[in-house]
Amino acid sequence: MSTFRTTAGFVGCLLSCWVGPALSFSEVTVVKPLSGYVCMSLKSAQKPNGWVTGALQKPFGGPDSPPVYSSPSTESARIGYEVTPIVNAVQPLETINGFLHIGWGQNAKSGWIDESLVMPYRSPANPNAKCAVVLLSNGRIGNEVK
Repeated sequence: MSTFRTTAGFVGCLLSCWVGPALSFSEVTVVKPLSGYVCMSLKSAQKPNGWVTGALQKPFGGPDSPPVYSSPSTESARIGYEVTPIVNAVQPLETINGFLHIGWGQNAKSGWIDESLVMPYRSPANPNAKCAVVLLSNGRIGNEVK
C-alpha cells in the first residue's frame, strides 16, 4: 500500500506542480492592427504538385498545406507550410515569378507562396466578415475577423 500512496502522491504533485501551471492560460488580446499586411485566403481547390501528390515528404500539417519558400522559387529552401486558411500577404502585394510575398507564421517571417493558391480574403461562414492582421498581447502576429 505504501508504494501506491507514494506513487499516487508523486503523480498528484506532478499534475499540480508541473502540468497545472502549463494549463493556466492568460488571455491574449489584440494590441493593434499591423500596417503593411493584408489578409488573403487559401483557395480550396489547390492545384496538384509535389506536396499534394506525395512526391515530397509529408510535413506536419500537410500534404494539403502548401509550402512556403525563402525566396520566390521552388528551388529555394522551404521554410515551412501554410497550415492556416488565412495568409498574411505583404502589402502592397508583391508577386515575383508566380509567388506572393507573405509574412509567414506567428512572427511574420518573410516567405513566398504560389500565388495561384491564394485569393482575396473571404470567410465561407460569413461573407460579410472583415479580416485584419494584428499584433497580439503575447507579441505574436494574428488575425482578427469581425
